[in-house]
Amino acid sequence: MPGCCAYGCSNRSENGFILKVFPKDKVRRALWASKVKRDKWKPTNNSYLCESHFDESQWEKVRVDGKKKLKFSAVPTIFTHQPIKPIRKTPVKRLQNSTPSPIKRAKSNITEYSYATSQQQSEPSYDKPPSIDNTHATSQQHLEPSYDNPPSIDNTYTDINIIPDDTLEKADILKQIEYLKKKISKQGQLVHKLLQNNNHTLKMNYKQNIKYATFTKTLKSFLNDNQIASLSVKNKKGFKWSNASIKTALRLKFVCGSNGYEELLAQNNPLPSLRTIRRKLQKISFSSGILECI
Repeated sequence: MPGCCAYGCSNRSENGFILKVFPKDKVRRALWASKVKRDKWKPTNNSYLCESHFDESQWEKVRVDGKKKLKFSAVPTIFTHQPIKPIRKTPVKRLQNSTPSPIKRAKSNITEYSYATSQQQSEPSYDKPPSIDNTHATSQQHLEPSYDNPPSIDNTYTDINIIPDDTLEKADILKQIEYLKKKISKQGQLVHKLLQNNNHTLKMNYKQNIKYATFTKTLKSFLNDNQIASLSVKNKKGFKWSNASIKTALRLKFVCGSNGYEELLAQNNPLPSLRTIRRKLQKISFSSGILECI
Protein backbone atom coordinates (compact mmCIF):
# COMPACT_ATOMS: atom_id res chain seq x y z
CA MET A 1 0.00 0.00 0.00
CA PRO A 2 1.29 3.53 -0.72
CA GLY A 3 2.77 5.84 1.92
CA CYS A 4 3.40 9.58 2.29
CA CYS A 5 6.57 10.87 0.58
CA ALA A 6 7.05 13.93 2.84
CA TYR A 7 10.10 14.09 5.10
CA GLY A 8 9.45 12.78 8.62
CA CYS A 9 5.92 11.55 7.75
CA SER A 10 5.16 7.82 8.12
CA ASN A 11 1.40 7.95 7.43
CA ARG A 12 0.08 5.17 5.22
CA SER A 13 -3.28 4.26 3.74
CA GLU A 14 -3.61 1.09 5.82
CA ASN A 15 -3.45 3.28 8.95
CA GLY A 16 -6.62 5.12 7.89
CA PHE A 17 -5.03 8.20 6.26
CA ILE A 18 -6.23 9.59 2.93
CA LEU A 19 -3.40 9.76 0.36
CA LYS A 20 -3.46 12.04 -2.68
CA VAL A 21 -1.32 11.34 -5.74
CA PHE A 22 0.79 14.11 -7.26
CA PRO A 23 -0.99 15.90 -10.14
CA LYS A 24 -0.11 14.92 -13.70
CA ASP A 25 0.05 18.55 -14.80
CA LYS A 26 3.74 19.55 -14.96
CA VAL A 27 3.30 23.01 -13.44
CA ARG A 28 1.18 21.83 -10.50
CA ARG A 29 3.46 18.83 -9.92
CA ALA A 30 6.52 21.14 -9.77
CA LEU A 31 4.66 23.41 -7.32
CA TRP A 32 3.89 20.46 -5.03
CA ALA A 33 7.50 19.22 -5.25
CA SER A 34 8.83 22.69 -4.30
CA LYS A 35 6.63 22.61 -1.18
CA VAL A 36 7.95 19.15 -0.17
CA LYS A 37 11.59 20.42 -0.35
CA ARG A 38 13.38 17.09 -0.67
CA ASP A 39 16.95 17.34 -1.99
CA LYS A 40 17.66 15.57 -5.31
CA TRP A 41 14.16 14.06 -5.52
CA LYS A 42 11.54 14.16 -8.26
CA PRO A 43 7.94 12.94 -7.87
CA THR A 44 6.61 10.10 -10.02
CA ASN A 45 3.15 8.87 -10.90
CA ASN A 46 3.27 6.72 -7.73
CA SER A 47 4.20 9.57 -5.31
CA TYR A 48 1.59 10.42 -2.67
CA LEU A 49 0.99 13.00 0.07
CA CYS A 50 -1.27 12.33 3.04
CA GLU A 51 -4.18 14.48 4.16
CA SER A 52 -2.24 15.98 7.11
CA HIS A 53 -0.22 18.23 4.72
CA PHE A 54 -3.32 20.09 3.45
CA ASP A 55 -5.14 22.69 5.53
CA GLU A 56 -8.93 22.95 5.66
CA SER A 57 -9.10 25.65 2.97
CA GLN A 58 -7.69 23.22 0.35
CA TRP A 59 -10.64 20.78 0.64
CA GLU A 60 -14.06 21.02 -0.95
CA LYS A 61 -17.16 21.55 1.15
CA VAL A 62 -18.90 18.62 2.82
CA ARG A 63 -20.17 16.28 0.11
CA VAL A 64 -23.39 14.28 0.16
CA ASP A 65 -21.53 10.97 -0.16
CA GLY A 66 -19.22 11.91 2.76
CA LYS A 67 -15.99 11.70 0.72
CA LYS A 68 -13.15 14.20 1.14
CA LYS A 69 -12.02 15.69 -2.15
CA LEU A 70 -9.29 18.25 -2.80
CA LYS A 71 -9.92 21.39 -4.78
CA PHE A 72 -8.47 21.55 -8.28
CA SER A 73 -6.06 24.33 -7.21
CA ALA A 74 -5.08 22.70 -3.87
CA VAL A 75 -1.45 23.12 -2.70
CA PRO A 76 0.18 21.37 0.33
CA THR A 77 1.40 23.83 2.98
CA ILE A 78 1.95 21.87 6.23
CA PHE A 79 5.45 20.33 6.46
CA THR A 80 8.26 19.71 8.99
CA HIS A 81 11.34 20.10 6.84
CA GLN A 82 14.78 18.74 7.72
CA PRO A 83 17.24 21.46 8.84
CA ILE A 84 20.01 22.04 6.30
CA LYS A 85 23.43 21.08 7.68
CA PRO A 86 26.21 23.68 7.16
CA ILE A 87 28.90 22.59 4.72
CA ARG A 88 32.31 22.28 6.39
CA LYS A 89 35.19 23.97 4.66
CA THR A 90 38.39 22.08 3.88
CA PRO A 91 41.50 22.99 5.96
CA VAL A 92 43.09 24.78 2.99
CA LYS A 93 40.03 26.99 2.50
CA ARG A 94 39.83 27.74 6.22
CA LEU A 95 43.48 28.84 6.27
CA GLN A 96 43.04 30.98 3.17
CA ASN A 97 39.87 32.64 4.45
CA SER A 98 41.13 33.16 8.02
CA THR A 99 42.10 36.84 7.52
CA PRO A 100 41.73 38.88 10.71
CA SER A 101 39.05 41.54 10.77
CA PRO A 102 40.03 45.26 11.00
CA ILE A 103 39.03 45.38 14.70
CA LYS A 104 41.25 42.40 15.59
CA ARG A 105 44.17 43.89 13.65
CA ALA A 106 43.78 47.23 15.45
CA LYS A 107 43.69 45.47 18.85
CA SER A 108 46.79 43.45 18.01
CA ASN A 109 48.66 46.65 17.05
CA ILE A 110 47.72 48.25 20.38
CA THR A 111 48.89 45.22 22.42
CA GLU A 112 52.17 44.97 20.49
CA TYR A 113 52.85 48.67 20.98
CA SER A 114 52.07 48.57 24.72
CA TYR A 115 54.26 45.47 25.20
CA ALA A 116 57.19 47.08 23.34
CA THR A 117 57.01 50.31 25.37
CA SER A 118 56.82 48.37 28.66
CA GLN A 119 59.87 46.30 27.66
CA GLN A 120 61.87 49.42 26.75
CA GLN A 121 61.07 51.12 30.05
CA SER A 122 61.62 48.02 32.19
CA GLU A 123 65.11 47.22 30.77
CA PRO A 124 67.95 49.11 32.63
CA SER A 125 70.43 51.16 30.61
CA TYR A 126 73.99 49.87 31.03
CA ASP A 127 75.64 53.01 29.59
CA LYS A 128 74.81 55.03 32.69
CA PRO A 129 74.35 52.89 35.76
CA PRO A 130 71.52 53.91 38.04
CA SER A 131 72.43 56.04 41.06
CA ILE A 132 72.17 54.37 44.42
CA ASP A 133 70.62 57.47 46.04
CA ASN A 134 67.39 57.13 44.01
CA THR A 135 64.42 56.10 46.06
CA HIS A 136 62.09 53.22 45.48
CA ALA A 137 59.52 55.60 44.01
CA THR A 138 61.87 56.74 41.26
CA SER A 139 62.69 53.16 40.37
CA GLN A 140 58.99 52.39 40.19
CA GLN A 141 58.55 55.34 37.84
CA HIS A 142 61.20 53.90 35.52
CA LEU A 143 59.71 50.46 35.63
CA GLU A 144 56.08 51.47 35.05
CA PRO A 145 55.20 52.81 31.59
CA SER A 146 53.88 56.36 31.48
CA TYR A 147 50.24 56.57 30.34
CA ASP A 148 50.16 60.39 30.22
CA ASN A 149 50.94 60.28 26.50
CA PRO A 150 49.08 57.24 25.15
CA PRO A 151 50.48 55.59 22.04
CA SER A 152 49.14 56.85 18.74
CA ILE A 153 47.04 54.27 16.92
CA ASP A 154 47.15 54.06 13.19
CA ASN A 155 43.87 55.56 11.92
CA THR A 156 43.76 53.46 8.77
CA TYR A 157 41.20 51.10 10.35
CA THR A 158 39.13 53.68 12.18
CA ASP A 159 37.97 55.38 8.99
CA ILE A 160 36.52 52.14 7.55
CA ASN A 161 32.83 51.41 8.12
CA ILE A 162 33.11 48.02 9.78
CA ILE A 163 30.12 45.74 9.08
CA PRO A 164 29.74 42.65 11.30
CA ASP A 165 29.59 39.24 9.65
CA ASP A 166 26.12 38.57 11.12
CA THR A 167 24.56 41.52 9.30
CA LEU A 168 26.11 40.38 5.99
CA GLU A 169 24.64 36.89 6.43
CA LYS A 170 21.23 38.34 7.30
CA ALA A 171 21.32 40.57 4.22
CA ASP A 172 22.11 37.57 2.00
CA ILE A 173 19.26 35.57 3.58
CA LEU A 174 16.83 38.47 3.05
CA LYS A 175 17.87 38.72 -0.61
CA GLN A 176 17.28 34.99 -1.08
CA ILE A 177 13.87 35.25 0.61
CA GLU A 178 12.85 38.13 -1.69
CA TYR A 179 14.04 36.17 -4.74
CA LEU A 180 12.06 33.09 -3.66
CA LYS A 181 8.95 35.21 -3.01
CA LYS A 182 9.15 36.67 -6.53
CA LYS A 183 9.63 33.20 -8.01
CA ILE A 184 6.68 31.78 -6.07
CA SER A 185 4.48 34.71 -7.13
CA LYS A 186 5.39 34.13 -10.79
CA GLN A 187 4.57 30.43 -10.48
CA GLY A 188 1.28 31.32 -8.81
CA GLN A 189 0.41 33.63 -11.69
CA LEU A 190 1.19 30.86 -14.19
CA VAL A 191 -0.99 28.41 -12.28
CA HIS A 192 -3.78 30.99 -12.16
CA LYS A 193 -3.59 31.52 -15.93
CA LEU A 194 -3.59 27.77 -16.57
CA LEU A 195 -6.64 27.33 -14.35
CA GLN A 196 -8.44 30.15 -16.18
CA ASN A 197 -7.65 28.57 -19.57
CA ASN A 198 -8.80 25.17 -18.31
CA ASN A 199 -12.08 26.62 -17.03
CA HIS A 200 -12.60 28.37 -20.37
CA THR A 201 -12.06 25.14 -22.32
CA LEU A 202 -14.42 23.26 -20.01
CA LYS A 203 -17.14 25.87 -20.56
CA MET A 204 -16.66 25.75 -24.34
CA ASN A 205 -16.84 21.94 -24.36
CA TYR A 206 -19.99 22.06 -22.24
CA LYS A 207 -21.64 24.49 -24.69
CA GLN A 208 -20.62 22.37 -27.67
CA ASN A 209 -22.05 19.25 -26.03
CA ILE A 210 -25.35 21.04 -25.47
CA LYS A 211 -25.44 22.17 -29.11
CA TYR A 212 -24.65 18.65 -30.31
CA ALA A 213 -27.40 17.17 -28.13
CA THR A 214 -30.03 19.62 -29.42
CA PHE A 215 -28.86 19.06 -33.02
CA THR A 216 -29.16 15.27 -32.77
CA LYS A 217 -32.55 15.60 -31.09
CA THR A 218 -33.79 17.77 -33.98
CA LEU A 219 -32.47 15.32 -36.59
CA LYS A 220 -34.16 12.35 -34.90
CA SER A 221 -37.50 14.13 -35.16
CA PHE A 222 -37.64 13.51 -38.97
CA LEU A 223 -34.74 11.06 -39.68
CA ASN A 224 -33.99 7.59 -38.36
CA ASP A 225 -30.60 6.43 -37.00
CA ASN A 226 -29.58 4.87 -40.32
CA GLN A 227 -30.20 8.11 -42.22
CA ILE A 228 -28.28 10.13 -39.57
CA ALA A 229 -25.33 7.73 -39.92
CA SER A 230 -25.34 8.23 -43.71
CA LEU A 231 -24.81 11.98 -43.24
CA SER A 232 -21.24 11.34 -42.00
CA VAL A 233 -20.36 9.28 -45.12
CA LYS A 234 -19.08 11.15 -48.18
CA ASN A 235 -19.58 8.35 -50.70
CA LYS A 236 -22.76 6.34 -50.14
CA LYS A 237 -21.70 3.49 -52.42
CA GLY A 238 -21.64 0.30 -50.39
CA PHE A 239 -23.57 1.87 -47.52
CA LYS A 240 -26.01 -0.56 -45.93
CA TRP A 241 -29.47 0.96 -45.79
CA SER A 242 -31.93 -0.35 -43.24
CA ASN A 243 -35.44 -1.57 -44.04
CA ALA A 244 -36.91 1.52 -42.38
CA SER A 245 -34.91 3.77 -44.74
CA ILE A 246 -36.00 1.73 -47.80
CA LYS A 247 -39.63 1.96 -46.70
CA THR A 248 -39.38 5.75 -46.28
CA ALA A 249 -37.74 6.04 -49.72
CA LEU A 250 -40.50 3.96 -51.36
CA ARG A 251 -43.19 6.17 -49.86
CA LEU A 252 -41.48 9.32 -51.18
CA LYS A 253 -41.00 7.74 -54.61
CA PHE A 254 -44.67 6.77 -54.85
CA VAL A 255 -45.74 10.28 -53.78
CA CYS A 256 -43.22 12.39 -55.75
CA GLY A 257 -42.51 10.07 -58.66
CA SER A 258 -39.13 9.26 -60.13
CA ASN A 259 -38.34 12.85 -61.14
CA GLY A 260 -39.31 14.26 -57.76
CA TYR A 261 -37.28 11.59 -55.97
CA GLU A 262 -34.21 12.37 -58.11
CA GLU A 263 -34.61 16.05 -57.16
CA LEU A 264 -34.56 15.07 -53.48
CA LEU A 265 -31.35 13.09 -54.08
CA ALA A 266 -29.83 16.09 -55.90
CA GLN A 267 -30.45 18.17 -52.75
CA ASN A 268 -28.26 15.66 -50.76
CA ASN A 269 -31.10 14.24 -48.70
CA PRO A 270 -30.09 11.05 -46.82
CA LEU A 271 -32.01 8.62 -49.07
CA PRO A 272 -30.96 5.52 -51.02
CA SER A 273 -30.62 5.75 -54.78
CA LEU A 274 -33.23 4.47 -57.25
CA ARG A 275 -30.94 1.60 -58.19
CA THR A 276 -30.72 0.52 -54.55
CA ILE A 277 -34.51 0.63 -54.27
CA ARG A 278 -34.88 -1.55 -57.42
CA ARG A 279 -32.36 -4.07 -56.08
CA LYS A 280 -34.24 -4.29 -52.78
CA LEU A 281 -37.58 -4.73 -54.59
CA GLN A 282 -36.18 -7.61 -56.67
CA LYS A 283 -35.53 -9.64 -53.52
CA ILE A 284 -39.12 -9.22 -52.24
CA SER A 285 -41.45 -12.11 -53.11
CA PHE A 286 -44.98 -10.91 -53.95
CA SER A 287 -48.02 -13.14 -53.83
CA SER A 288 -51.15 -12.70 -55.91
CA GLY A 289 -53.81 -10.31 -54.68
CA ILE A 290 -53.90 -6.82 -53.23
CA LEU A 291 -51.23 -5.74 -50.74
CA GLU A 292 -52.88 -3.43 -48.23
CA CYS A 293 -49.69 -2.72 -46.22
CA ILE A 294 -48.12 -0.74 -49.07
